[in-house]
Amino acid sequence: MTSTAHGRQAGQFTAVAALAFWLLCALQPLMLQEAEGAVPVAQSLLSQAAAWLAALLGGLAAVLGLRPSGRAASLGLTGMAGLAAIGWLQLPPAQAAAPAAAGFWLGALGLGALALLTIQRCAALEGRRFDAALAPLLFGLWVLYAWQLLTVALEVPRVLLPPPAGVLEALWTHAATLAGDFVQTVLKAVVVGWLLGSGLGFAVAVAIDRQPFLQRGLLPIASLTSTVPLVGVAPIAVMWFGFDWPSKAAVVVLMTFFPMLVSTLAGLQS
Repeated sequence: MTSTAHGRQAGQFTAVAALAFWLLCALQPLMLQEAEGAVPVAQSLLSQAAAWLAALLGGLAAVLGLRPSGRAASLGLTGMAGLAAIGWLQLPPAQAAAPAAAGFWLGALGLGALALLTIQRCAALEGRRFDAALAPLLFGLWVLYAWQLLTVALEVPRVLLPPPAGVLEALWTHAATLAGDFVQTVLKAVVVGWLLGSGLGFAVAVAIDRQPFLQRGLLPIASLTSTVPLVGVAPIAVMWFGFDWPSKAAVVVLMTFFPMLVSTLAGLQS
């Protein structure tokens, strides 16, 4: 059996599994019975409508996955699976509003099977430049989706693993503080230290290559600087340059100087 036939058989098995999960999901409750009264009636009706719509789209996507693969079928399957995933995020268990029951987890398994199926189908597409990047892009999106769904539905403490939506919310809320930290840490300490360390390493390497006698004097000192542990250098840098960014830049200079020196010298002498 060829690899194409193996891939088609695996895709059909995944589609059958997804269809079975969605059919079982329709027969099971989405939330625990003791939590149904805590959800407002309007929200409960909307969640039920979203659940039925997501299950319908997921089932149609699974049925579409049973058909022979093709560009239109694969893209249609991916779109239906994406809409079903968006609908499933609107349910109370996915928003930490109620504990999840068997129906919710069966639907999540159906989404997992659809995710695998969409990646398999999109990885088999050929002929266009975007096709090669579609499967990796889908894989990353499905990983983020699973991260969001599982951390919220399982009520994982945010201290241990916050959901992606919480991370984006924190980035937006503390954008000004993070921007200041970025300027202080990256643009000042890291970039300045890297430029100085790389520049000094390059200049010393050129000097050693032009004047061989400098190799006997400068290279041992450079080798000595590479063996000094950063734990011992950091307090000295703080004493010399203070607690602001110059002390951090000095540590970066020490970290980048010797690798740049060795690499440049090896390139010049080769």
